[in-house]
This record gives sequence, C-alpha cells and structure tokens, in this order.
Amino acid sequence: MKPKYCTNDVVESCMTCSLVSYDRDCQNNKLLYGIKEFGDMIDWSRQKTAVYYQRGKLPEPHALVGGKRPVWTREQIEKWKEEIECQE
Repeated sequence: MKPKYCTNDVVESCMTCSLVSYDRDCQNNKLLYGIKEFGDMIDWSRQKTAVYYQRGKLPEPHALVGGKRPVWTREQIEKWKEEIECQE
C-alpha cells in the first residue's frame, strides 16, 4: 500500500517527489508564504506588500512565525487577489 504522504525525512531529496501537490509539501503540510512570496504572487514588490501589511490592508495571516513574521496559505492569497481584482 502506497503512503499518502512522503516518509522521507531529507527534504532536499524530496524536491521532485511525486507526492508534492499544489498547496502541500510531500509530507502533506500546508505550504506557507511570507511577505516576499505574497508580493510575488500578486505582482507587487516586497516593500509594497510589507507596507500594506503594516497598514492592516492584507488578510489576517495564517500564522506568525517567531511571533512576528506573518505567513499565509496559497488559498488565502489567491482569495484576496480575486477580491481586490473585483474592486478594480
């Protein structure tokens, strides 16, 4: 029986793992994106994205890494991107 997630503990060797999906890594963890990646996904600079976050204009982060660095899921970013595109 094939596992539903990768059991390999060495991430580097899993970069081409066939078990990696759209929004999850090979260990079935949700992928999380920081300020830079958020900006990349919506074609903004890291600086502009950071300013919008500081002003409270981005969605609530999925989590805060180290208690201060916000991270979001791909789903959150794509939903927010759709919302702002509808407003334009």
